[in-house]
Amino acid sequence: MRNSPIVLAILILSTGCTPPDTRSAAEQLVDRSIAFHDPDGHWYGRAHRIDLGEKRPDGFVRMTSMRLDPVANSFGVRQDRGEDVVEGYLDPENCAATVNGVIPDSTHTQRYRLGCPDGLAWWREYYAFMHGMPMKLKDDGTVIHPSVTDTTFLDKPVQQIKVTYDPEVGSDIWYFYFDPETAEMVGSRFYHDEAANDGEYIDYDGLVEADGMRLTRSIHWYTNSEGRYLGTDSLMTYAAD
Repeated sequence: MRNSPIVLAILILSTGCTPPDTRSAAEQLVDRSIAFHDPDGHWYGRAHRIDLGEKRPDGFVRMTSMRLDPVANSFGVRQDRGEDVVEGYLDPENCAATVNGVIPDSTHTQRYRLGCPDGLAWWREYYAFMHGMPMKLKDDGTVIHPSVTDTTFLDKPVQQIKVTYDPEVGSDIWYFYFDPETAEMVGSRFYHDEAANDGEYIDYDGLVEADGMRLTRSIHWYTNSEGRYLGTDSLMTYAAD
């Protein structure tokens, strides 16, 4: 006769045994990292106001202010792009964008990726992905490969996991790097074609204590093939909303 869940629970309690942990080593590492960065589950439980300084190799710094709300799936953004001020808003029922206060023409829409809804959805997912790690590794469509590899990243010992995505989510191959002691996420690397060594690696530099979370302070991009510097995004201010 098959044991009922109640009988199984009684057997576990009476023998002092606990159910086996069925998570892979990589999943356990991701959970440890989330516990380090977001122990109380704030990332998906509230809206976030984030101000960034985005430096590029030519020295230009783009100032970006945004409101990310994972609860309502809404996104608002304002960017100073030289002489242009770009603004956009997206939620499940609304989408709008302006450049210098007016609806953008096709040139500005393409230049600043402001198409509704696809362009603004791209910006929403991009900023959430870059600044919501490692919590975003729990999103639907994320495939965490089971093993953990001890290796180095930027000459520091790290633990590495491999992540791919369901086809409808993305096709890139990602590796994420964690401090072996604390499980802080310290970097990542992605490829479009790993055999060609294309793509980029990303250095997560420092932490900001952000109302119960530990978010990355600065994110530096470099090409995999040449190590060429591509830019830095720095978290200037953060506020829960």
